[in-house]
Parts: sequence; C-alpha cells; structure tokens
Amino acid sequence: MICSVEGCTRKHKAKNMCNTHYHAWWVLQPKENRKPNRGRPRKTTVSYWGMHSRLRVNRGSASKNLCFDCGNPADDWTWQGTCEEVLYGFAKKGRPNLNPYCVHLEHYFPRCTTCHMIFDKCSSRPKEG
Repeated sequence: MICSVEGCTRKHKAKNMCNTHYHAWWVLQPKENRKPNRGRPRKTTVSYWGMHSRLRVNRGSASKNLCFDCGNPADDWTWQGTCEEVLYGFAKKGRPNLNPYCVHLEHYFPRCTTCHMIFDKCSSRPKEG
C-alpha cells in the first residue's frame, strides 16, 4: 500500500501514511493523545542521550528559547549542576561519557554554544584524558 496523503507515493507505515507524514501527524497531536511509551511505566534512570531526548519532548527544542546567560538564541540544553543525584553514563558504543547529568528536567537551561562552552570550562566537571 502507498501513503494515503495526496501526491505521496511512498510505502505506508502506520495509519495508512508513510513515515514522514505519520511523524508530522503524530507531532501535531496534543500530548495527552500521544502514547510514546505504550503504557509502560517511565524509567527513573535514563542515559545521557535519553535525558536530552526527554528534554526535547517535554520542553521543546532549546533553539526555541533564548540563552539563559546572554539572551541570544539558544542551541543546547545545559545541565546546571545543581542536583545531588549526579549520574555518569556511557556514550554510544560503550565509550565512557564524562558529562554529568541528572534526571530532573527543571535542572536544565537553554544556552547558546558560546555560553555553553564557557559554562563547561568554568564548572568543576571532570575532564576526559
């Protein structure tokens, strides 16, 4: 079967739509209608990358906000370092990831790349190598 959206000739994935049109439809749904975890309880501990995915889902893209420090358009979500429950996960392919993080969304602030780099250099995070 092909996508039910007029003019699209791609193979359907779900709800008779291709992956692109299905994703666009899903994103426009109110959050209460979405069921991304299919009813499973949410994990209390997630990876560093999983936490950033949760930030994007719950608080939106950092680029839709202004930098916490300078007021310019933000690029990244930055952990403020104010949580006592610090986690150190593993990066992709099992390489150690020395970026600390926590699972509390309220401890993250949007920052531009410049302010993010300055914040990381000024903080007391352990450095790789």
